[in-house]
Amino acid sequence: MVKILIVDDELEILDSIYRTLKNGLPQYEYLKTTMSRQAREILRTDIIDILLTDIKMPNWNGFELAEVAKKANQNCRVLLLTGYNDFDYAYQAIKTKCDDFILKYNLDEEIVESVKKYANLVEKERASAERETLPMLQKDKDNQNTIDFIKNYIHEHIDSDLSLNTLSQTVYLNPTYFSRLFKNATGVTLTEYLLQARIDAAKKLLLKPGKKIQDVALAVGIDSPTYFARIFKKATGYTPQEYRTFFYGEHKN
Repeated sequence: MVKILIVDDELEILDSIYRTLKNGLPQYEYLKTTMSRQAREILRTDIIDILLTDIKMPNWNGFELAEVAKKANQNCRVLLLTGYNDFDYAYQAIKTKCDDFILKYNLDEEIVESVKKYANLVEKERASAERETLPMLQKDKDNQNTIDFIKNYIHEHIDSDLSLNTLSQTVYLNPTYFSRLFKNATGVTLTEYLLQARIDAAKKLLLKPGKKIQDVALAVGIDSPTYFARIFKKATGYTPQEYRTFFYGEHKN
């Protein structure tokens, strides 16, 4: 299934794009986020076929996300959204090898057709690649050894670069093949597994006295304390400080 990531820091616009595409092209899988940092993490650890992103956003703009997307998956199609009819943006879009450039006021008219066009290209390329990778997925024993090795590698290097490219190169596999292999073997995507591994490591570190929350974030491979606090709260129901106060106090008693 074609996987599409939608990024816009304005929640109302993000939800509108999501609904438009879900209604118009329900056969594809959609991920969405208002946080460019989260988008960067998804792009680095998952195989995204189409990135649909706003240009002007805090932290990481659309051009920077486009570079991350192309580096992680050279076949990723990048569709840029902007409210600015500006030649400089169009030029930059071409320079960063983006595939389409959509003005927000043309959204309803163009977005479904653009996504459909590039999704069809992805499906054709994938059908061709399937014939090459299917025999490799049959090697169950070797594959399980590879997955076990990667799981251990992740936990031992949780503070390091754990991008899809880095991990696939570690075991000398194609990133797309490795991503599929990991999902087939574990039942979860690499992105989901990494997030849980980071949360589990953070829980242990938060119970160590004197460990600053910003240091905990860095120790589990997240360079933004604010982003770390958001994903930790979403995963556990507690902010890092609340978790430390409640569970450390309970542990001491």
